Amino acid sequence: TNEQPFRGTQPYEAARNVVLLGVRPDYRRVPNVTLQKLIRACWQANESRRPSWSLIIGVLQEVLDDIEMEKRLEATKIAENKKEVGRISDTIRGRNDNERERTKAEKDRDPGKPSGDSDERGIQRNEDPQNRQPGADHDTGIRGF
Repeated sequence: TNEQPFRGTQPYEAARNVVLLGVRPDYRRVPNVTLQKLIRACWQANESRRPSWSLIIGVLQEVLDDIEMEKRLEATKIAENKKEVGRISDTIRGRNDNERERTKAEKDRDPGKPSGDSDERGIQRNEDPQNRQPGADHDTGIRGF
């Protein structure tokens, strides 16, 4: 947690609380359960029940290995997500390319078909304003506008 245990307490008072009253720092905020257990074991009142240095080093190495594995797993997930996004983008691009090719092929087969966007009946959707006839029904649906 990067916090000083017994902060705000005089050193002699902290030592008295630990030795005479059995007060221990609050380690529950340590995010790793294995580290919580190690801290609790290191704070045992009975010295013979405390872990040896070799055990402490072994546990810390396991925790570091676990953290490193979690980082690699997260990096792998990120890489897989990026690949998936790339595949989706390629699929969308391919569909757009296919649509353009299909539209071009249709125009090549039927050169009499009007150019521009039109529906299945050949009615222009994006009519050229220069081709409008006065008094005809256009965008507003009201004659003369």
